[in-house]
Amino acid sequence: MGVEAVRRVARHSRGLAIGGFIAFFDIALGLTAPVAGVLASGFGYRSIFLAGAASCLLALAMVGIAAAGRDKSLDGAPHH
Repeated sequence: MGVEAVRRVARHSRGLAIGGFIAFFDIALGLTAPVAGVLASGFGYRSIFLAGAASCLLALAMVGIAAAGRDKSLDGAPHH
């Protein structure tokens, strides 16, 4: 994931791109355990897996939307 984040920006902005990626990755890791704990205590352990599955489906939808937008932006580009 970090490679993709860095690959999409100009060479002079790669440090900023990887820094932003790592910062948000750390925030996600820091929030996951407390949220999973709240879910488990309130709804049982199955809710953690349901939330994980929902997150995966949301991520797949986001990738699909991004890929569709990328394909549209490449329509006018010459093909190699």
